[in-house]
Amino acid sequence: MGGAVPLLRAMEFLRPQDLWLLALLPVVLVLLRISARHKARAREQFADFPKVARVSSVTTPRSEAVRLVFLLGALAALILALGRPRSDVELRKPVYRKQDVVLILDESLSMQATDVHPSRKERAKEEVRNFILNRGPLVDRIGLVTFSSTSVILSYLTSDAENILFYLDYMELAQDISYGTNIGTALSSALALIDKEAQVAAQAGRDDPNQKIFLLLADGEDHGEELDYAVGKTVTAGIPVYAVGIGSERDAPIPMQTPDSQYLLRDDRGALVSARFDESTLQSIAQATGGRYYRSHTGAELARVMADLLESRREVLEHETVVERVDLYPQLLAGAGILLVTLMLI
Repeated sequence: MGGAVPLLRAMEFLRPQDLWLLALLPVVLVLLRISARHKARAREQFADFPKVARVSSVTTPRSEAVRLVFLLGALAALILALGRPRSDVELRKPVYRKQDVVLILDESLSMQATDVHPSRKERAKEEVRNFILNRGPLVDRIGLVTFSSTSVILSYLTSDAENILFYLDYMELAQDISYGTNIGTALSSALALIDKEAQVAAQAGRDDPNQKIFLLLADGEDHGEELDYAVGKTVTAGIPVYAVGIGSERDAPIPMQTPDSQYLLRDDRGALVSARFDESTLQSIAQATGGRYYRSHTGAELARVMADLLESRREVLEHETVVERVDLYPQLLAGAGILLVTLMLI
């Protein structure tokens, strides 16, 4: 129940018409007592009964009484379960602070390398899609920033997941070639996004209590000069960066495509340009901001990892009392089963 404290209230039955079967229990009790009395008389008439009792398991009046109690208890539990009892349960549940997540997605040329299937860029987008579609209840709004040598705010914070998915598809159509990678400018844009949202909230006269988190997906290459400054501003803002590394341990060529051909990227001297995977940069960003670093292996683990992380960082704002209706027949069936098993073992 997520820390909820239950308090049982009034109970009702969905099928009260079946409870008349409880009236049969006294009849069953009388019949069982008559049967026990007949057994006792039969034992008295059996001359060698003491000899049989020494070599065989023979029930005693006390054990018969215990068996009778267990059987009647099991029957009563089954009949009550048949009546489908349920109760209103009063729960005192914590109210957690909602979280806004800004996705920062690397779309530089190095992300086109195919050292991870189908490519670094597609792996990152797959991670983003899985996170969006499987995000937990604590995630309120999501924003999207993309970057290469410069950065672009594609979507401000929104609770509409389809909006973010639309911009991911838009990235497929916008295939402008941009050389270089600047993670610093991406963090600065993400901070500008947060500042803009705060201004809008202030102008509307409403509070924005949501916790802010950055989720950076990149191969770690950085050719900018403002990373340290941007990381410092992020630390000052108190926003953790969770970094996800996309890439293999080896350098990889960068495939290029035109409407007419496919080729590998080369420099001015004709040498192949390779994409590197720099895990240390992502690790340092995450560590400095109080976040965590993860390495993407399958393209599907981010949703689970982030759900666990966001759950661990949740903050309790207050507690509220809610009433939930709970079925009680499963507990009665379980109790009847325990009594019947015990009855067979006695």
